[in-house]
Amino acid sequence: RTIDFSSIAKAAKNPDDLKGFGEFVQDECTYPNGAHICEVEIDPDTGVTEIVRYTIVDDFGVTVNPVLLAGQVHGG
Repeated sequence: RTIDFSSIAKAAKNPDDLKGFGEFVQDECTYPNGAHICEVEIDPDTGVTEIVRYTIVDDFGVTVNPVLLAGQVHGG
């Protein structure tokens, strides 16, 4: 089921309580460890969204070649 951001904003009685959480579990193991965290503000009157903060954290472990590591992080 789906719902658009403006409907969520209008349905929220208290904007401070408007939070969402999600989780993805993959069938197979992957080796990279990291997290992406996005803080979003939604205007309850207009439904306009704004990304307030986007933070990425990666745990690389021991880095053998920093140049290749940077390429993988930025280019996938």
